Amino acid sequence: MTRSIGIGVALLLLLLPSLADAQDAADRRRVTLVVSSIDGSTDAADDDFTTRIFASGIAELLAVYDLELGAVLQAEQVREAGIELPSERRISRILSEVDGGDAGVMIGVFVFNTEAELFVQFVLYDAQVNTILGGVLTRSRRGMNVFAGVEAALDEFDAVVRRLVAGGYFAEEPQGLVQSITVRGAGEGAEISFVDRVVGRIRRGELLVPYVQYEIGDPIRVVATKPGYHRIEQTRELEERIVVLDLPRMKRETRVDIAVRWTTTMARGAGIAARFHLNPDVLFLSFEQYRTFESAPASNARPVYRYDYNLSIGRYVLFGYRSPLRLHLAVGAGVIVSDVGGLVGRDYADWYLVAGDPTVELQLGRLALFARTDLRYALGLGYNVLGRVWIRSSGEFVPLTAGVRWSW
Repeated sequence: MTRSIGIGVALLLLLLPSLADAQDAADRRRVTLVVSSIDGSTDAADDDFTTRIFASGIAELLAVYDLELGAVLQAEQVREAGIELPSERRISRILSEVDGGDAGVMIGVFVFNTEAELFVQFVLYDAQVNTILGGVLTRSRRGMNVFAGVEAALDEFDAVVRRLVAGGYFAEEPQGLVQSITVRGAGEGAEISFVDRVVGRIRRGELLVPYVQYEIGDPIRVVATKPGYHRIEQTRELEERIVVLDLPRMKRETRVDIAVRWTTTMARGAGIAARFHLNPDVLFLSFEQYRTFESAPASNARPVYRYDYNLSIGRYVLFGYRSPLRLHLAVGAGVIVSDVGGLVGRDYADWYLVAGDPTVELQLGRLALFARTDLRYALGLGYNVLGRVWIRSSGEFVPLTAGVRWSW
């Protein structure tokens, strides 16, 4: 019992109509105890041990008020009887699934045992109108043994039974506690965690979180994950009894993108590019190719074809992946090959460095428009045309490139 367990104990009190015969009077004072695991974290031995402790303590308590503990059902027997107590339902939904026959009221006892404390919540439930009428929350130090913790909880439950027998029990719902938490948004199938504990997946746009004891005002860390999508992590405050947490839509991670581009340095041409994201939407490896389609300037001249290849590594800066406007920088190396038509072996190669290439990108879903300044420095190595110089467009302007990119 040293590890955390979550066990739901539904205590079914059968209140039959008042009849003349003694048998009916006896049935009105019989109690059926139903035990089932709330979150599935306990094994059969834990369930049986907890059931026997509560059954013994409750039997003694009921006897004081001339009430009799009847059948004690464990989780396996409940399932065999066709009663479903699914872990993802709230307390009221769990109790509403119990078939109490002619019972009008149920008393639910929900136990949560942590390393530090033992929580026991008693809930009075009206099965006729499917409404929680009220309840009592008890808390004891985990330093106590299990028997002492249960005894302390039953001491507070004594007043509930006494007032119920007297016909004057009008308990209110536990004060200061969160009754339900619903998570919406994120993405269909997203896995939701609270404080590193998985609480379920988004289905049909929302998740009703299985009941966990939280106080109103508690901050809680909410994490949404889904393969192929960016992780969402937020710290939210539970401000009301009924909490609805709306998460932003998850954004798909970019693994690869391709682009077509045009640059002012080779206006009579076009290029393509491919990027492979080492860290989705943050760090990427880029390969670009560009060529011109120029004819000979005169009938007696030879055409010159230029081919530009470069390899670089880049990173997005300043703005996050959700921002519609992003900026990235890149460094690398490339070469411009100038091929003179009709002259075999007379190719010129201008090797250069990619020195930043600041790029502004407008994201439109998977489509993105981009513009950049091409900061390229020619090294003047080997058989070249440009020499050692910053590469510029006609008129000594910094080269500009524009294009469109598609990602997946």
